[in-house]
Amino acid sequence: MRVRQFQFQTDYEDVKSWWESHGWEPQRKETLPQIGLLAEDNGIKFCAVWLYPSPPTPMAWLEFLVTNPKSPIRQRAMAVKKILRSAGELADSSGLILFTSLKSKSLIREYSRAGFIETDTGMTNMVRVK
Repeated sequence: MRVRQFQFQTDYEDVKSWWESHGWEPQRKETLPQIGLLAEDNGIKFCAVWLYPSPPTPMAWLEFLVTNPKSPIRQRAMAVKKILRSAGELADSSGLILFTSLKSKSLIREYSRAGFIETDTGMTNMVRVK
C-alpha cells in the first residue's frame, strides 16, 4: 500500500464517483486544495484526503476523507490508517497542526489512533456558499 499525491487529471473522476456512491455531494475541483493524498495498491485506489493550510498560522484543515466503496473492506481499512499516518507525517514535516471535523464514530476512532485528540463535541458544522 502506498500513499501518493492526488492527481486531479487522473484521480478526480474516480473520487467524484466515490462521493456519489456514498450519497454525498461531490466536492468541486475548485474547492479542493492542491495538497491531496491518495492511497492505492496494485492499481486499486482506496481512499483520498486533502489538507487545507491556513497561513500565516501553522494550522491545516484535514478534510473530505472519502473511500472507494467498491474496494475490499480490509484493504480499505488499512488504506485509511495509512493515509492518516501519511497526512500526519506530511503535517509534521511542514510544521503544521492538523484539525478536522468528524461525525462517524469509526472515523473518530481511526483519527484518535492516528494521534488526533478530541476537542469540541456536539457541534454543527456550517458553510456559506455564494
